[in-house]
Amino acid sequence: MAQWETHFVEPVVFETTDPYQIACLLDAFCQQELGAAAADVLFYESSIGAVCGMRLQDGRRVVVNVHQPSHTLEFLQAVVRVQRYLLAHGYPCTKPLLDPQPLAYGFATIEEFVDEEAQAFVAEYEAARGRPFSYEEHQTLVAGKIHGLAYSARCEHALHPYETICPEGSSRSLLARYRI
Repeated sequence: MAQWETHFVEPVVFETTDPYQIACLLDAFCQQELGAAAADVLFYESSIGAVCGMRLQDGRRVVVNVHQPSHTLEFLQAVVRVQRYLLAHGYPCTKPLLDPQPLAYGFATIEEFVDEEAQAFVAEYEAARGRPFSYEEHQTLVAGKIHGLAYSARCEHALHPYETICPEGSSRSLLARYRI
């Protein structure tokens, strides 16, 4: 995030672009709302909102979606109700862990983290379009994954700057697999 010239979401929802401050806000949020501090950041991405996958100190893996204030609390509550309805009727979607909660200057929705979801999405997308991704398209997917891991590793470092051994399953240990 620090290398980007323009930040769109972070100033609106966090009122900062500093990765350390964002990591601290997310960690405090997890402690307050989920009862456990962040142990590792699994990924971080931003577009129209910010999304962060985290492993908590109690072992749970969660995704925190931070929505801009233009998404009202009532709207996000309706989204969570629909998700719960779909889950109750056998539709495969992520499980909301809490109702939407205020986070900094926006609202956060919290879901369980499902590792296989991205791979399943790619397979379903390829099936729906009737052909597999090309080599170049797969390379783009991998580049996006590595970018997300790199930023997440940076957030982990912000939370644990003096830690020299990367815990298994952390973004830093996963990123180490991509050494050239």
